[in-house]
Amino acid sequence: MRTWKLDTLAEKKCDAVLIPSSGDAPDMNLQYYSGMDARQAGGTVLWKVGREPILITRDTKQKRRARLVPKKGEDTVYRELKKRRAKKIGVNMDYLPASAAKRIRKKSGARLVDISKELKKVRAVKERGEIKNISMACAETRGVLKKLPLLGRTEKAVYAELVSGYAKRGLALAFDPIVAAGKSTTLIHTRPTAKRIGKKDTVIIDTGCIVGGYCSDITVTRCGSPDKRTEKMLLAVFGASRLALREAQPGMKAKELYELVKKGFGNYAKYWPYGLGHGVGLAIHESPSLGPESDDVLEEGMVFTLEPGLVGPGQGARIEYTGVLTSKGFKAL
Repeated sequence: MRTWKLDTLAEKKCDAVLIPSSGDAPDMNLQYYSGMDARQAGGTVLWKVGREPILITRDTKQKRRARLVPKKGEDTVYRELKKRRAKKIGVNMDYLPASAAKRIRKKSGARLVDISKELKKVRAVKERGEIKNISMACAETRGVLKKLPLLGRTEKAVYAELVSGYAKRGLALAFDPIVAAGKSTTLIHTRPTAKRIGKKDTVIIDTGCIVGGYCSDITVTRCGSPDKRTEKMLLAVFGASRLALREAQPGMKAKELYELVKKGFGNYAKYWPYGLGHGVGLAIHESPSLGPESDDVLEEGMVFTLEPGLVGPGQGARIEYTGVLTSKGFKAL
């Protein structure tokens, strides 16, 4: 079980851990530790540090990695907590609503301890099976992108073709895709419009899908016949991407890699308004964070994106790889 990883981090802070489902924004830690689909079914993972976890859920088909408690309902959680004599319960405050926290305190009589940082740290380093699923998701995304026609079509038509491409493969979207052409590429987030794509337009496509519960996140920039200014910008982004791929190493501070790439952009750095990347896994945004204010240290086995890009001058461009950090450096998946 994966819980031993968290035990070593949480044992000094709490004597039991509780991960309940949380409605519209599911806590993917529920899926990570139980195996159930947190996006589709509700439930609660509960364990006392150092012991086998249990899964409390009405959906018996979701039973995979954890032992299913035969009893149902919220009261089962509190009976199990009292049985374990839990005095300090570790919870993920990033996802736990205030009303739920109040109810847990009242019914359990225990003190709640925030272990959100510990949960993030455990999930940041991926196991072999997780990396395989992410790699498969990346391959599916590349397959859809490869068959995507652009020239002469509208952003909306390309978007529809992209969504349809995943549907034909029986795949769910990891997030709502971005299709932006021309001046729209100077916006970090934008919705597709009726603009028709011309030869001189840069086109940014940011997309990903889910395989085995795990996400891919890939961004490509295409341009048929760029003018000189656009060509220089594209070369700057390509150079920054190669620099990031080459310099990422275990033991490196995430913000150091960000600063290195920013310096590599030179005079173009003022057109780069966002971070270098983010972790990818069961959720599309996980630890580590690769930005100027990040305290994360890059470790072997982490899966994250490297996505340097510019939002001008004139048009924007971005290249994004999802990859795993190995002892030899970053390996794009």
